[in-house]
Amino acid sequence: MEKIIDMHIRDYLGNNSRLHDLQFAYQPGKSTETALHHLITKIEDSLERKEIALATFLDIQGAFDNTPPHIHPSLVQ
Repeated sequence: MEKIIDMHIRDYLGNNSRLHDLQFAYQPGKSTETALHHLITKIEDSLERKEIALATFLDIQGAFDNTPPHIHPSLVQ
């Protein structure tokens, strides 16, 4: 199911990316490594300015396996 949903998302987005610049998935040239680099840079910058850095991480177990196969296009933005 994960592969089918992944294929659907990639087909929907195509070459005309409708994603925010800070969305790292489904964008050419971006990866988990670039997302982590961006996060670490933000944290380091905050620490240098003696600010507080707060991050929240969310992992939904089985998110792809529990997603219905037909997703209305208005929900993918």
